[in-house]
Amino acid sequence: GGYRIQPRLVTVMGQIGIWDQYYALTLKSKIAAAQQSSSPARQKLAAELQDTLTLIAEGCRPSYMYYYHNGYWPASTFVRLREIVTDGILKLDALEKP
Repeated sequence: GGYRIQPRLVTVMGQIGIWDQYYALTLKSKIAAAQQSSSPARQKLAAELQDTLTLIAEGCRPSYMYYYHNGYWPASTFVRLREIVTDGILKLDALEKP
């Protein structure tokens, strides 16, 4: 049974990774837009979020399966990283509204 379950697990983990990448890319595009804006508050927040994304990128491996097999980080770590990225998107959206 393990042979049939493994590909499904990898597929599910890959799909989760795609959504995380989508959110990270969304945040990057919002950061770029905020850096071009005339609002000092948006520019400051964009700089802070860019620093946070840089730290995340330096500390993360590109594959969930790397962590699954090597046991470095629990799932709660990935949940927290998702929260950081989505909170950044929401904060930039809040400053974008007039």
